Amino acid sequence: MKKEDSYRDFVLDQLRLLEDVSCRAMFGGYGLYLGADFFSIRLRGVFGGTIKLRTIPATLRDFLS
Repeated sequence: MKKEDSYRDFVLDQLRLLEDVSCRAMFGGYGLYLGADFFSIRLRGVFGGTIKLRTIPATLRDFLS
């Protein structure tokens, strides 16, 4: 198992209580989806060990607090 795959598996394990979470290869990293909705990306190498969450103006405050 590659290092990137182990981190992907760790993140998916942390989100296991959410139904219908999936992970797809995207831009050399991984995109996370809840059903058909894209909500996060992890780019290999650039942000090693982190994920970036997608927000919209209506939810941004929830992520900043």
